[in-house]
Parts: sequence; structure tokens; C-alpha cells
Amino acid sequence: MHSDYCSGQILLNVREIANLLRLAPGTIYHMVSQKRIPGVVRLSRRCLRFWKHEVLQWAKELTEQQSSVKTLD
Repeated sequence: MHSDYCSGQILLNVREIANLLRLAPGTIYHMVSQKRIPGVVRLSRRCLRFWKHEVLQWAKELTEQQSSVKTLD
């Protein structure tokens, strides 16, 4: 487990991902139901976790896309 932690393979819960993305937990659940957020690990029907590195990469790509669109305007 220590090697996973050191390599960036960290699972976060809904509250932690919501804080990281500055969104409400309800928004995260909605995004999961619409399959709009990557890195979801469903541990049980009511227990979600997220791969931190996948969510951060996705957020970075979205930010870069939005920046390039604003530059074109």
C-alpha cells in the first residue's frame, strides 16, 4: 500500500473530490450518474471512490480546453 501511495495511486471519497474540484457533493453524484467524471470506483452500491490522478488529469484537460476556446474569441 505504501508503494501505491508514493506512486500517486490515491483513492478519494466524494467529499474529498468535491473539495478538490470546489463543487458540491451532490454535483459529484450527479456527474457520476451521467458518466461525466472519470476515475470512479464503485466499492458497493452506495460507496464511491475516485482515482485522484485521473480526476486531476481530467480537470486539467478541461481547463486547457476552456482556455483555448477563450483565446479564440
